[in-house]
Amino acid sequence: SVTAVLKKSPGPDQPIAVSRTGSSVESTGVLDLVEGENTIEFTCKDKLGNEKIYTVHCTFDQTPPVLSNITINGKSSEKVWIGVDSSNKIKTVKIKGKVKDTNKMKAIRITVRQSGTSWGNSFRTLSYNDDAEHTWEQQIEDSQLNGSGRYTVSIIAEDAAGLTTAASCSFEIDSDAPKVSFTAP
Repeated sequence: SVTAVLKKSPGPDQPIAVSRTGSSVESTGVLDLVEGENTIEFTCKDKLGNEKIYTVHCTFDQTPPVLSNITINGKSSEKVWIGVDSSNKIKTVKIKGKVKDTNKMKAIRITVRQSGTSWGNSFRTLSYNDDAEHTWEQQIEDSQLNGSGRYTVSIIAEDAAGLTTAASCSFEIDSDAPKVSFTAP
């Protein structure tokens, strides 16, 4: 025979109704799992009364990760302008933010696309394997961009359960010097 119990802390343990087909055991009802870690104990008894307990640990996750404090070169405003240096190279773009997940963060993927073109660039995936809050940063150099224009940055955070959160921000590069003309009277 096989019996199963969902261990509850705090609160009383919850018996689980199971059916057995050959060597397979399946729950016949809905489990009342809590967000986060859960423990299920299976007690198996043979015809002679010998007993063995198997413990299964599982994580239940319905909450996607949270992205916050996203900035471009320290600014969180809607329109961020990026200029060029004295050698006409685009100044470094620094995209920073925070990410947190309560049930194992997995990764952040960052892509940059230039508006009105097919140009885009994907950057390294930042990998995690814990519940901590992380500050992340992606630097984008002149050689990783496509000249003047508007760019959209997409950030996708994914947790171990495959739940995702997306955010985006934008910046505009102006590498053209102003044109000045004078008209004499």
